[in-house]
Amino acid sequence: MTFNSIEFVWFFIVVLAVFWSLTKRDTLRIALTLVASYYFYVSNNFWLIYLLLITTQVDYFAGILIDRENDPRRRKFVLVVSIILNLGLLAYYKYFNFVGNSIEQAAALVGWQLSWVDRNIILPVGISFYTFESMSYTIDVYRREMRAEKSWLRYSLFVAYFPHLVAGPIIRASELLHQFRRKPRLDAASVDWALATIAMGFVKKVVCGDYLAGYADKLFTDPMAHGTLGAWLGIYCFAFQIYFDFSGYSDIAIGLAKLMNFDLPQNFRRPYIARGFTDFWRRWHMTLSRWLRDYLYRPLGGNRHGTWMTCRNLLITMLLGGLWHGAAWHFIIWGLMHGVMLAVERFGNTDRRTEVAPGGMGDLARRLIFFHLVCLSWVAFRTGDLNNMGQVYGSLFRMQGDPAWTWGAVVAFSFVVLGWLAQYLDERRSLMDGFLRWPMWLRSAVYAACVGAIAVFGASAAKPFIYFQF
Repeated sequence: MTFNSIEFVWFFIVVLAVFWSLTKRDTLRIALTLVASYYFYVSNNFWLIYLLLITTQVDYFAGILIDRENDPRRRKFVLVVSIILNLGLLAYYKYFNFVGNSIEQAAALVGWQLSWVDRNIILPVGISFYTFESMSYTIDVYRREMRAEKSWLRYSLFVAYFPHLVAGPIIRASELLHQFRRKPRLDAASVDWALATIAMGFVKKVVCGDYLAGYADKLFTDPMAHGTLGAWLGIYCFAFQIYFDFSGYSDIAIGLAKLMNFDLPQNFRRPYIARGFTDFWRRWHMTLSRWLRDYLYRPLGGNRHGTWMTCRNLLITMLLGGLWHGAAWHFIIWGLMHGVMLAVERFGNTDRRTEVAPGGMGDLARRLIFFHLVCLSWVAFRTGDLNNMGQVYGSLFRMQGDPAWTWGAVVAFSFVVLGWLAQYLDERRSLMDGFLRWPMWLRSAVYAACVGAIAVFGASAAKPFIYFQF
């Protein structure tokens, strides 16, 4: 069951009705929301819910033990056990075969013949997301940044809450747990904002992202069949496909939670008009960036020990950030690309310039140049092997002609251009705030047009969200 399915629409309508019918029954409301969250998860991956339950139980009791204990060594011991169990499960299900196959291939280079048995391990949906969320809770309790949650129901719902369960945003316990204790109240302005956010998310995913996917797939499936302009179109299409797909999921998740009176953190903020890689990671998958900063980069030393150590920490952080996305070398290469560029910016002290107020042709040119650098890095993210990566990069720069573009290709390019311009204009004045000031009849017409577009573009089978595989 995914957000872009009819099954989910009926599921959420029922959950929402039950949730608001229990405004005076706090415990029952939380319990039924938790049951609904578990049902949502098992509809995607029935047997592997036991991993979610193990993670929840381990960190719930670890948090209580750490909070009660005053002996530093015992507190650290409990934290280490919790982290080892969490990372152990993540490593086995996500990286076991990758490590084994890599060892086999490396041995073959020196003439050793090893036979790795592929165990056909199924990757549990959302394991990277809920593992990071649950780990951050025990670390925050250990740091005395929050008290342990005594209610098993509330803590379990924090980990399993279905809007963010399988693809984020990556939420901290301190952001969500306290919201489970308050009486739900909803006003007209909140409903308007939530509906607009959900509609925007569905249009991004179903209309824009899924349409662009077809042109991106053509390039990466057979890059040598494309000329230079066709190859660049494919790169642009993937850049906006992954943006529309993932930010669309985040918008839907945030809007759904808002209808239940819960506030989830923003996950995207116009990333393709960033002025540099540092600025980009303040705008793209913001909750992951924040997690990597607070639980990896800063514990490594951050920027406190000179430029060279800062660059080292950036490289390590982004390498592991790339590996978080998937067990494959191309994700590691993609992470290292971003780590190198972040280090170059830090070494050259160019990040201070990203705070210049927007406006002017120089500012526009810088944003466009950086957008193309990000597009080039997406090649490494999308390709499945190094040979395919080289072919895609080659097709971008071999200056080969293309056949005449089809009408569909023109529509795809229009989505790309309009998507970039929308971010550029939204930076100056919020398009969402402007839309919500429109009269109701006009907004209703826009919603009707969105439903029509979703019906037309989503007539075929619903395509899964890209980040479900991470």
